[in-house]
Amino acid sequence: HEEYSEFLTVILGQHNIAGRSFREVILDQLLIGEDAKDRIESAITSCLDMGYLNFNLNKKNLIKEVGFGRDKSPPKTLEITWQPVTNATNMIERIIVIIRDISIIKTLEKNVESRERENELLIEITSIALEEFEPFIIDCKFKLGENRRLLARQKHEIQDLNLVYRNLHTIKGHARGHTFKYLTEATHAAEQDISSLANTFSRSGENMLNMLEKARQSHEKLQKELNSYHATYNKRLTGFVSTQRNYHKISDEILGFLNRAKNNQQQSNFAELGRTVCQIFKRESSHTVKKVAESLLPGIFRIAEQLGVSTPKVVINCDSHQLTPINQSVIKTVLLQCMQNSIVHGFRSAQYRLQPENNQINIDSVATNSGLKLTIQDNGKGLDLHEIKYKIRSKGLDININKDHDVAQAILYPEFSTQPLHEVTIFSGRGVGLDIVQTEITKIGGKVSIILDEKENNIGAFHILINLSTMPNSI
Repeated sequence: HEEYSEFLTVILGQHNIAGRSFREVILDQLLIGEDAKDRIESAITSCLDMGYLNFNLNKKNLIKEVGFGRDKSPPKTLEITWQPVTNATNMIERIIVIIRDISIIKTLEKNVESRERENELLIEITSIALEEFEPFIIDCKFKLGENRRLLARQKHEIQDLNLVYRNLHTIKGHARGHTFKYLTEATHAAEQDISSLANTFSRSGENMLNMLEKARQSHEKLQKELNSYHATYNKRLTGFVSTQRNYHKISDEILGFLNRAKNNQQQSNFAELGRTVCQIFKRESSHTVKKVAESLLPGIFRIAEQLGVSTPKVVINCDSHQLTPINQSVIKTVLLQCMQNSIVHGFRSAQYRLQPENNQINIDSVATNSGLKLTIQDNGKGLDLHEIKYKIRSKGLDININKDHDVAQAILYPEFSTQPLHEVTIFSGRGVGLDIVQTEITKIGGKVSIILDEKENNIGAFHILINLSTMPNSI
């Protein structure tokens, strides 16, 4: 139409627009699909020379906010208002289109949202001991890298998908323990896609390929989410790792050593001082089962709170033998899965806990001549042996159901869970947690066993026994 605001030419970046088609001037420049453009054009055509009711029926196709791009100019965001004008007979004779450039507003909103999101991540990251963050990120990136390599293969085996799923479940367990909300959600979404892919594994065709592509995309989203946490840490927290407390303690011990030498009028030499300093630093930087377990407690207590479970008392009786970096990572994953298992399965059902305030988890470890003996036990509901036997039969597992000890080992099997499908949650029900324990311990040459302590009415109290075969003092 020949009547238009002169400022419209500035917004659209075009001159001499009078007399040209609406499609040419506006629709063809909108950053939407051709189908959406056709629907807008059809809606306009259907409304002209018709009643107001027709406009109400078609206005859902008239887009209100849209990207606009022309040639090599930077894209804009436009807000569009459609106002029908009726004649004396209440027929729509024209539609006034009001266009407003809201690009700056959307940029400001996006910047505010980005800062708010960054602040959320910052709060989540600083809720844990910062020296734990980098190792967590490194472990996650390693597992995601392994997953991407497996998913990139032309031919897949079911064991590949099982490994991908276990890696995701491990990441989710640690992320949830740290209360990393967005990372937990992204990992859970990727986990569900892998589960769906595994369910269609025996089939072939387009559906299988679509599920595979969806799984790859969810992994990319998860990687981006992980990167956003790492970027926030690097931007806002690098250099603030909370090891200052240990440094103060180390400094005090070194000064104490020098003062004792002075008071005793000893002629301390540099070699002796060096040995003392090395021993102190080695002790403070080493990781024992006790230290690893204690580092997990804040996250475990948060999980209990989320599930409405009374915070358990965790009793840790462990010796001071040091863990190698590899075994430290494995023990951390194992303890996390076991303690989470205690909360979700042992303490969550109120009917099994007459005094929920007495919830208790015991962690014991002792170095043996051949390695490490680790025991995890809770005073929760125990194992429902009758339900486990039923599940063994339904899954067709080769397990002697006449021997309770053999029956108990079934909970270590992949995808073994007695939880009904309708009760599967982000926390449990997929039979992955203890499978991860078994897999991780086996990787480093260890063995996991379920030991029944006592049985009453087909409910068996039990503990998890882990034996690691490693050299003493280098566990």
